[in-house]
Formats: sequence, structure tokens, C-alpha cells
Amino acid sequence: MSTTRQTDEPSKIGFSSLPSEIISEIFKELDWRELLNARQTCTLLYNASRSREIWDNLIRIHAAAAYGPPTIFDKPIRMYNAAKLEERFLRWMKTESTWLNEIPLNEKYIPDSSHEFLYSHLLRGGRWFICSDFGGEVLYCDLESPETSFVPLIPYPFSSRRKSMTLMAVEEDPESEILSFRIALVHMLFADYVKGPHGEPEVTGDSRIDVWSGHVILDETGQGRGLEVGLLASIPISLYLGQPLFGVSLRGPLVAFTVEWHWFGTTIYSCDAIIVDWSSWKSQGQSFRRKTVNYLTSFAGDGRKVEVMLLPEDRVLTVPSSRLRIYDHSLIPWSSEERPECVDMSVSQQHSYSVTVPGTSIQHPCGFSKLFTLLDNEYRVVFNTIVGIRGLIMRYTEAGKFQATALELLDWSEKMDKSIREFRSHFSYNCGVARSKSGHLLRARFSWPDEEGSVETGMTPIFGEPNETPLIMNMDIAAGKLAWITAESGRVVMLNFQ
Repeated sequence: MSTTRQTDEPSKIGFSSLPSEIISEIFKELDWRELLNARQTCTLLYNASRSREIWDNLIRIHAAAAYGPPTIFDKPIRMYNAAKLEERFLRWMKTESTWLNEIPLNEKYIPDSSHEFLYSHLLRGGRWFICSDFGGEVLYCDLESPETSFVPLIPYPFSSRRKSMTLMAVEEDPESEILSFRIALVHMLFADYVKGPHGEPEVTGDSRIDVWSGHVILDETGQGRGLEVGLLASIPISLYLGQPLFGVSLRGPLVAFTVEWHWFGTTIYSCDAIIVDWSSWKSQGQSFRRKTVNYLTSFAGDGRKVEVMLLPEDRVLTVPSSRLRIYDHSLIPWSSEERPECVDMSVSQQHSYSVTVPGTSIQHPCGFSKLFTLLDNEYRVVFNTIVGIRGLIMRYTEAGKFQATALELLDWSEKMDKSIREFRSHFSYNCGVARSKSGHLLRARFSWPDEEGSVETGMTPIFGEPNETPLIMNMDIAAGKLAWITAESGRVVMLNFQ
């Protein structure tokens, strides 16, 4: 009699037996590189890795780590399918990982010789490039359009283009699902700050501050097709404030800009930060609330940029010489009257915070980044000096005290030309681009001391001496785009780090 021997098959319990929801939850815990490796093992894992929920989660995690909102979208994230989310995220990470490597640069030229550009802003996502010229017109171009050209956004404020200077600041709304922003334009007629035949400016009353609200226009399929703006406030400046010094900042209801003024009949020159509450315009019957921070009594000269930055909790950052100074401007009363005496608008020493910048004593800090918000009421800013890139850490303590420290992030190489111009640099939290005086375009990657090892640190030239040197630059490292306007012809040049 024969018997049949039965053997049990080994149990095949693994990923193949798990519900897709469980696999998705496991994948959420993986680094994006580990996720890409895991998906190569079998069709099941590959299909599971294409879940929209996974890529949405990765985007939000990395956006939080980058101290800012996702910078690779120009419409609500919910309007992207899983494949598009994956594509955008991987493009973002590819750019991050190859920042200092030799990568191909795709150049794109947008000709324009009719404008003398002074400011620019690349909206997050790297698609919409906003530019303003010396006389106050604001234009934009769609860098992703195959036939890109400049499109008028805000018209010239005055009939004559050559008799005014305009300062521009742009503030993006991080809470909006689509790209939403405000533009502050400080229009100053030359006649309102240049000496007239009797030794004083004319004070025409035509100078003004305009604040516009803007957003991306979406078509019926949810694709961006342009920008549009609406005027929020137009505030006439009917008194002598001084000559603008290029520094300007916009934060919520406040606009700040720097000026240099001369006290008539004396040899006194002084630098001020003018702070205006643009939201008070309608309630004040077309007048406006203003306060003045007098922070430097010296001759600025040479038309250099003197920085100003509005900070949280009613503080404002200024740059006297090689130091930084932060004032609590809530201690300064609002006024719309004539300019007071110099001593009356100074903030006492005990209500200001002076910060020494390491490694610099012969050039004022310049080229400030945007403000990066961290946890526990901490904020950080990146800026440039003649010797290297520096960072500023600011903290608001629970006891109501304010602390600020400047520190070194990266020194410019001794082998490279270290003379960096104010308008030739742009910085993000961990990287930056700057143009040296000799024309070299440099890219730098750096770590903060308390985050060492998180990124590769160093610098490389993007290329040697460009045919046309950058006048003003902006970049979006997440989108892998750097755009600048050339000094000679006014053309826009765009580089793709892809």
C-alpha cells in the first residue's frame, strides 16, 4: 500500500498580501530616495508608490523643512493629479541635489530694450517674473510660455517716464491656495527731493505710494494663463521726505522705504526709514499714517542701496554702516504732519537692538533674502557682505524679549573676485547666486551652524564671463530657475537647473 506524503507550502506573507492602504502608510514613512528604490522591486509596489496621497505628503514635509510654502505650484495642490504631483516633487528634489554639480543650463532670452529695469520678483513656482522699471511701469512675463514676452501689469504712474523713481516690493500670500500677492510701489518725483532754484525741493504733492493686489488668472481647466491686479490704495506724499535709497519692504498693512535727507540751512544729512500704514488711507480721508525711524546721520552717497525690512511684532531692520540695527517701531507715534526735528524721531538706544556682522567692517550688508519663519517664534534672514554670505537669527522669547545674532554661513573663495554688488545677488535659505564685479556668476550652497551636514556646502561658478552681465536677479531653487535682466540690453535671461 502506498501512501501520499503531503508537505505544506511555505507561507508567502509579505507586501503582496497587504492592503494598498497599509502599503501607502508605510511608504509615507520613507525618504523619497528609499521610495524610488522600493518601487523598482515589483509591479505591486510600483503601482502603490503612485498614490496621490504619498506625493502630497512628501511635498508638505519637504516644504516645511524648506521653511516656506511649496514653491513649485501656481494653482491649488488639489488641482494636480498624482502623476503631476510626483513630477513636480522629483523636479524639485533633482534641483536640490544637483545645485553644486555640473549640470546643463538651458538659456532662454526674452528681448526688451525699451525699459530700464530696477526691480524684479520671481513668484514661487518659477513661472511668473514681475519686473518694474525706473519710471514705475510694472510688467510680467510667463517664463514657461514658448513665445514669452513682457505683458503690462501696472501702467506708468506719471505722464513723463524720466522724472521719477519707483521702488517696488512684493509680498506673497502663503495661505492662499493659488498664487496671490501684493505689490507696493513708492513713486518719488525728482522734483520732490532734488533741490530747486531756491535751495529746496518743490514738493509737488504728486509723489505717492500705490499698493496693488494680484493673483494668477486660471482658465476653465485650472491652468494659469496670466496675472491681474487691482488697486488697493493710492496715498499722496505731500511733504518732503528725502531722496529714496532703493531699500523698500512690504509686510501686511505696512510699507517701509529708506531715504536720505538734508536739513536745510545746515550740513546735516540723515538716513531714515519711513513706515507708512497704507490700510489707513480710506479711513483717514486720503491722508495717511506715517512714522519715521532716524537711524544714521551721515551721507549715504553714490546712490547705494540702504536696506530696510519690516519684521514681526512691530520691528524694523535697518543697516547703519557695517552693523544691523533692529527697532521696536511701536514706540514711535504715528504722524501725518511736517517732518519733526531730527532728535524727535530718533529711537532711544534702549529700544533698539544692534547686531554686529562678523567678518565685515568696510561694506554695509546688502542683498537680503526674504524672511524665513521657523518654529517657536524664530526667524532667519540671509544676506551678503564683501567677504561672504551671512545669516541673521531672530527670536521672540515667551517673556517678550527680543534676541538677534548674526553669523557666518560661507566665505567667498580667496581665488574668486569677492567684490559683490548690491543688486547682483539673490538668496534662499540654503543657497544663493551672486555676480562679482568682474562678471563671474557664482552659485553657493551653505548650512546653518545648527544644521551642519544637512546640505553640501561650497561654491562654483555657473559660468565665467557672460556676454551681458546681470543687472538684477531672482531665483526659485525649488522650481530650478534663475532669471535675470541684463544690464546692457535689458533682455531677460533664464537658466533652467534641470
